[in-house]
Amino acid sequence: MILALLLSLHSVFAQKYCKDDFPAFYKDASDELKTLFDTSPQRAYFLDAWGYMKKARFDETYFSDAEWIKKLGKDIANEKYKLIDIFDDDINDVFKWKQLKENPFEVVELMKETTDPNWLKWVEREYWKAVLEKGNKFNKHMTANNHAKLKEAFRSIIPNFDDVVIVDELQVLPVKKVDANGVKTYGSKVIFDNGFVQKVTNNFGDFEYYRVIYNDNKFGLKSPWTTNQKTEIIHQFRDNPNLEYITLEVRTVDDKIPDNKINFRYKTEIRLYREDVYKSISNGVNDNPEFSRIISMNQINFKN
Repeated sequence: MILALLLSLHSVFAQKYCKDDFPAFYKDASDELKTLFDTSPQRAYFLDAWGYMKKARFDETYFSDAEWIKKLGKDIANEKYKLIDIFDDDINDVFKWKQLKENPFEVVELMKETTDPNWLKWVEREYWKAVLEKGNKFNKHMTANNHAKLKEAFRSIIPNFDDVVIVDELQVLPVKKVDANGVKTYGSKVIFDNGFVQKVTNNFGDFEYYRVIYNDNKFGLKSPWTTNQKTEIIHQFRDNPNLEYITLEVRTVDDKIPDNKINFRYKTEIRLYREDVYKSISNGVNDNPEFSRIISMNQINFKN
């Protein structure tokens, strides 16, 4: 039985690897795993999955878990994904598959700014389309222009809310310094999931500056910030408690900015005050994430 199963493997790599280690594993495997390997029509793909996890040195809790074996086996069986080609080329990509499977929302955020060729090659793959669809589902739910709950949450925080310009996927560059000739030095681009922009005036009605309230949509409380979000925003405020605000320059093109009466547009300079950084959290339901609450990063000292 086991020999026949090993010979049916689709990956020559997995076949060579499994023949020495699988029989001993099978002997002590759970009944659920034995059923997968013995009677399932996709049993050869499940053994492929076991072999890749073992070779990649996954913790045993994964390759001894029937659910994880089924997840990877079914994705290997999908010929569109061509995961066997990916894994045979680089076994470490099994870990990337795992990260994509566990955290599609966070990985979609990561991919907004990554230059890592090992991640970028996944964008070329059919499997990425499925991950992207799932990851974007959350952001669609949380888009401020279409999500009443999110807007109501910020309406209670932002005065004169009806005068606010809401820009989704607001792209900004931190202004690090300005020399004597007015030439600016910039940091790395940051993308705000939602930017709520106001034109601030003094008591005499004179224009003073543009102020932005920054919200980022996170699937869970401990969902990570992207590298640029951390280095340019979160850690700046965390590590500099006396820093009042960060000056930013808008890089979203005018076509992506709603029509407005405050002359807010591409290359407008805006201020992000430390008390104006928020993250909105979902209810944690993978298949249908919904808005749950917003958290002030200033109130938690820019942790997480």
